[in-house]
Amino acid sequence: MSSNRTSDLNQTNLAVAALAASFAKALDAQFPAFLPMFEQELEKRYRSLEDADVANVEAMETLRWTKDFLHET
Repeated sequence: MSSNRTSDLNQTNLAVAALAASFAKALDAQFPAFLPMFEQELEKRYRSLEDADVANVEAMETLRWTKDFLHET
């Protein structure tokens, strides 16, 4: 059962990353300055989670996936 939970969590995180990247790309089509600002914000959030006292592996992974999706064509 534990592996199903991990799989469900990974699927949810992947879906969140894909949706966030899709919204960001759509906004960037209307407001070209949006994507660079969004990527800077993703990086700030990643660094803040990295520096936190607790492990935020899943959240950090979701932010990385979002960034990866942004760079897919």
